[in-house]
Amino acid sequence: MIQALCTQAGSHPRDPIFTEWCGALLFLKSYVAGNSSLTQPALAHLQRSVELAPRDHIANCIVGQTLSWMQHAEDARHWLEACVRFEPDSAEEYYGLSRVDQELNRKQAALEQSALAAKLKACISKTKSW
Repeated sequence: MIQALCTQAGSHPRDPIFTEWCGALLFLKSYVAGNSSLTQPALAHLQRSVELAPRDHIANCIVGQTLSWMQHAEDARHWLEACVRFEPDSAEEYYGLSRVDQELNRKQAALEQSALAAKLKACISKTKSW
């Protein structure tokens, strides 16, 4: 299935959706297997999808997550900042940014991101209980 989707991405190089899904699934496959060999192709597809659709929060988030997993914290932070800018109501994305800030020894920023994540999570919990 992944190969078929990536083939579609190659056949439609101007369509960010196929490219994004190909990259996302390659990253997921690499992450679940604990095998970083597919990470570079995944990252290439994801970065291409961001070039095609720069305000796509999902692509920005996954590029950040991929770079974080590859232990490129400074680069990951750039993409995760874009991610939370485009998706400001996502507790998960603030949590990811907090983890990267911890890796970069940016303690105050990590605490701020973590507090935002907790606040958003609490708001979501209250909304679901209505």
